[in-house]
Amino acid sequence: MNKAKNLSLLGNGQQARGNRQQGIGNREYIGKKVFLLAMRCTQKKDVVFLIKKNLKTININL
Repeated sequence: MNKAKNLSLLGNGQQARGNRQQGIGNREYIGKKVFLLAMRCTQKKDVVFLIKKNLKTININL
């Protein structure tokens, strides 16, 4: 069990390193997740509200 735990921690670290190498910062990564979540909403006004609430510095034109 300890071995599996160590492997999963290593995997998470490598994933984070990969994101940094691609130039994806924390804010952009969270922005991408929130944007994808917002696009699942059916009403456009809900999407705009979610984006304004969570991404004050990122402008997304809908």
